[in-house]
Amino acid sequence: MSLSSLLSPLQHSAYIQNLVTERTEHLRLELQKIDGFIKAWSHDIGMPVHGMKAALGLLKNAQDSKDFIYVLDVLYTGCQILSDIHSNIGEFLNGYNDKVRTEDIELTNWLPPVVDLYRPLASDKDIQINLDINNDKAFIINSDKLKLTRVIANLIGNAIKYTPHNKGKVITIRAYNKAAKLHIEVQDEGIGIPQDKLIAIFQPYVRLDTKGPGLGIGLSICQTITEQLHGSISVTSAVSEGSTFTIIIPVALF
Repeated sequence: MSLSSLLSPLQHSAYIQNLVTERTEHLRLELQKIDGFIKAWSHDIGMPVHGMKAALGLLKNAQDSKDFIYVLDVLYTGCQILSDIHSNIGEFLNGYNDKVRTEDIELTNWLPPVVDLYRPLASDKDIQINLDINNDKAFIINSDKLKLTRVIANLIGNAIKYTPHNKGKVITIRAYNKAAKLHIEVQDEGIGIPQDKLIAIFQPYVRLDTKGPGLGIGLSICQTITEQLHGSISVTSAVSEGSTFTIIIPVALF
């Protein structure tokens, strides 16, 4: 005998209503998760694409084989990132959550090519990028490489975006190991962030420049990812002087 046959008409109506409410709420949450995933990846796919496009522009002024090799290295890094993104999206569409996938990452092998991908974009604005890795060459962390790459790409992209076109401007990226945690700092000499905006800067859809393109979700993505990696992200800033974003994550997740 089914449950519905044991209920009065009024009870049965209430039971069906509760069931519909539960299913509707479950569907709403699933759609919300998919919407957030699509917006995040739509935003982050643009970063390597812009870097690759700027690198291709360098070919017009290539002087020798070294210039061609540099552009090819940048394009290879961009293609690798896009390939990883494609795989991650495919897994999500096949029912897998956007979970953390750990692997051993040698810092000196991973970070320089990622930074190089955005040098052509910075060069278009006469901005120099300096990279300082203060670690042993054999320094290895265990984390999610794609998620880390997304964070660094967002921070470098923002640093370039909010640094005025001015020769002599510098973006400095520092990476070092301290107290069994990886620290990565991205420091720019850009427009800076007003103090009243600092509290909300990591919230979604908060934008410093409402006239320019963008959704205002990049820093929110960075915070979500660093928390997934059991880490933190912070910022110090002064208007007209620049900003420094710092991420801190464990050297080993598990």
